[in-house]
Formats: sequence, structure tokens, C-alpha cells
Amino acid sequence: MSPTGASLDALRDVHLPEAVAFWPPAPGWWLLLAGLVAAALALLAWRRARRRSLCRAALAVVDSAEDEYRVSGDLSGLAASLSAVLRRVSVARFGRRAVASLHGDGWVRQLESGGSGISTEMLGSLERALYTATPPAAAPEAENWIASTRAWIRRVS
Repeated sequence: MSPTGASLDALRDVHLPEAVAFWPPAPGWWLLLAGLVAAALALLAWRRARRRSLCRAALAVVDSAEDEYRVSGDLSGLAASLSAVLRRVSVARFGRRAVASLHGDGWVRQLESGGSGISTEMLGSLERALYTATPPAAAPEAENWIASTRAWIRRVS
């Protein structure tokens, strides 16, 4: 014993602080969460803008092909332009690996997939116009090609 009368028995035991609560999180976690949400929204906005720019560019090509057809009356030129636009949009939207090697029935199935508004008959007449020496001058058929191509671009973009 010490002469002052203080002993170790008179001391209080060590008291630990309360456990750290899970909720509410610290301000840093709130900032991190807000940053992640902002990054996700920015990514979605970027992807949407990219898709819309693809759609606008493709529709502009269809418009120019239509204007050229109205001036020249060249049905095979219109068919070639629309076929190229369909192929380019497909490659941009679905990837080169999935689309670039498609031809014939595989290409038709790709364009018809998902209820895209392109019919087998329309694709057949477009193909005939591409590969025949003198395609018949059919204005209603050309209007169908243009309308179907526009509808397909809007659906997949």
C-alpha cells in the first residue's frame, strides 16, 4: 500500500467507447455514392447520345439517298445506298464480329429479328434491284424500302 491511501482497487475499470454504428455513413461515403451515381448517369447519357447520333447520321444518309433517287430515278442506286446504310448501322449497333460475315438468309434473319419492321419480301425486292441489270422502275416499292429502312433504324438505334 502506498502511504497516501490510494490503491489499485479503488481505480475504476477501463470503459471502451460505443461500437461504431453502420448507419448513418460518414460524409465521405455519401460523396462516394453521389460520385458513382453521377458517373453512371453520365455513362448512360453518353451512350444515349452516341446512339442518337448514329440514328441521326443514318437517317441523314437515307434522306440524301431518297433525294438522289427523286432527282435521278435510279432504283438500283437507291437500293445500293439503303443496303449500305442497313449494313453500316448493323455493324455499329451489333458489332462487326456478329454482323460483318452475314449474308443471304443469315443477313435477312438479322434484319428481321426483334420485330424490326423489315419484311422478307422487302429485302427480296431490294436484293433483286441490287443484282439485276435493269431493275423495274417501281415508285411504290422504293417508298416501301425507304419507309422500312427508316423504321428499322429508329427501332435498333
